[in-house]
Amino acid sequence: MLLVKSQLIDKRKRFFFILPFGIAFLIACIDTFSRFLALPSTSLRKAEDPTYLTAAVWTVHFGYDNNARPSLDRVASVLADTIHYLLPSPEGELAPAILATIQTASKLIYIIIVHMGNDRDDLDRKLQEIKKIFIFYFSTNPLVFLGYITSEPFSRDYRRLTSVAKDIDPTDKDRWCQYILYKNLIHIGYARITHGSLTDTEIQMATFKIRTSEKFDDHSILVTDPSVVTEQSVLFNSKGHDYLNTHRFHMNTPKYFLAREHQTN
Repeated sequence: MLLVKSQLIDKRKRFFFILPFGIAFLIACIDTFSRFLALPSTSLRKAEDPTYLTAAVWTVHFGYDNNARPSLDRVASVLADTIHYLLPSPEGELAPAILATIQTASKLIYIIIVHMGNDRDDLDRKLQEIKKIFIFYFSTNPLVFLGYITSEPFSRDYRRLTSVAKDIDPTDKDRWCQYILYKNLIHIGYARITHGSLTDTEIQMATFKIRTSEKFDDHSILVTDPSVVTEQSVLFNSKGHDYLNTHRFHMNTPKYFLAREHQTN
């Protein structure tokens, strides 16, 4: 009998000894769960898709400005994983091409950067075009091409490339080397900016709208009056063409492209 009572007393002692720790553990669990429920719901939401994409091409040949001073640091102030191609060149030109993939919330967008400066060897040009056309043609994702190609608009090289991708502005005939092409996107704006004495080439920029369905219409109405652009966020510079100190818009740009329903009679 005494043994049973002793065992009961020991169990009660252990119970009252463990009880505070159990209560503390329960309170800690409740507190942790309540803090979890209080977390902002936005931290758990899926990232939203961006609506627009802006890309630019600026070829820097020498890294020195017009006064023979190094300019790469200033070039960088104005301005991933990649796949690198060395385009075919039997005549020996090093013609690199870089394919980068941009991940949005629900889409992959390809960016192709190319330098093709050999305008003397015809075989080089043909083989390099074939390689780029192959990449363009088999790309099912939206694609932006930022290229330095020493060809005039509507030349043989130009016609071949634009047979599988669209020119950002087919009406711009005063170009020689830099081109922006695209595929499976909606072009919204196009601008050309002077080099500001930093190098020998201008900056070209383009803004695209990322399509939300497989069926879409590209914008076909070209305007230069920013006041008729309803989406103000796509304007390159709301303060005017000559606002920049050392760089300025030129060649009758910025240009904007509107949907067909915006056309006025």
